[in-house]
Amino acid sequence: MIDVDVAVVGGGCIGLAVAAELADYFSSVALFDRDYTGSEATGAAGGMLAPIMELEFEEFELLELGRQSLHMFPQYCRRLEDETGMEVGLRQQGTFYVATHERQLQEVKRLYEYQQRLGLEVERLPVEILKKRQPALTDQLVGGLWIADEKHIDNRKFAAALYLLCRERGVEIHTNDPLVDLEYDSAARIKTLHSNFTSVQPDLVVLAAGAWTGLLPGLAEQDRLPVRPVKGQAVAVGLDSSFSPDSIVHSPDVYCVPHSPDRMILGATMEEKGFERRVRFGGLYDLLFSAAEILPALRDQPFLETWVGHRPASFDSLPFIGPSPSTKNLYFAAGHYRNGILHTPITAKLLKKMIVDSTTPELAEPFLPTPERLLI
Repeated sequence: MIDVDVAVVGGGCIGLAVAAELADYFSSVALFDRDYTGSEATGAAGGMLAPIMELEFEEFELLELGRQSLHMFPQYCRRLEDETGMEVGLRQQGTFYVATHERQLQEVKRLYEYQQRLGLEVERLPVEILKKRQPALTDQLVGGLWIADEKHIDNRKFAAALYLLCRERGVEIHTNDPLVDLEYDSAARIKTLHSNFTSVQPDLVVLAAGAWTGLLPGLAEQDRLPVRPVKGQAVAVGLDSSFSPDSIVHSPDVYCVPHSPDRMILGATMEEKGFERRVRFGGLYDLLFSAAEILPALRDQPFLETWVGHRPASFDSLPFIGPSPSTKNLYFAAGHYRNGILHTPITAKLLKKMIVDSTTPELAEPFLPTPERLLI
């Protein structure tokens, strides 16, 4: 049995960032992952840092959380690269949101009007300007938007750098070592975590296990977050000197994210199919068709790989960030749904303030795991 100050459960970008942040303030931090760090939703993501373009109607709290986190990203990545010596692929070329027919155009107009009401910095551009700025766009274009401040990152490089940062800061990482039990004591605290290979007695526990957070063995009923998996299929295609867009190109049906000069991610389906992992013909067909509709030259690019990921979704689409209302030494950082990569810096910062500074920032209040949210 090993005593630790903090045990973090979950090795995606959120868990890694939280562990690295807390390692600056606690002597011993251990992280457990059921697979390998960055292998689930983090590894499957498109890497978009797009709080405006990913905005759904009435998601005001998420918009502010995402915008503040986006603002943190350049400095956060510079520090990450300085400490680890790894390049994380942060690119700041903005987002095109485009339409090729009337149904899509109506969606673009509706979203633009909503964004204008919120005072967001979005440009609606004529077709000829869109084509001039991004020549790879289809000749069938009928309209679109430009969001200059949005960014994207190579999510796998980002996760690898966060892993190395944890190592540099002394975090003890247990990969491919899922929890098999979790014990409470009579004082409403988590007493012991048991994995396949070790057991720890933590002073503090942070659960950041994505779509699996509410399913951890031994977790008390009142601490089982209502987080479900939303399946997403995605595709990677090759790029070359004849076709190498550097901005995100988005339509109402697909996003296309250039991770590097030679690789683009096309994604992603939204499927309520539990933890089903098969890549399906229909999902891939829809992605490939929709992507080629806005970037026709994709038809001539090499097919690299395809995969499935599971977004951790809450029933109100808001993440859970903060202390358990029932268990004194338990905190949550889960349920980030479509925005786990984007929310990484701000989630680590908010939890640090709650745990180390014993304060709850106003920004965090909508995301607290209150009894009402846990009962949804």
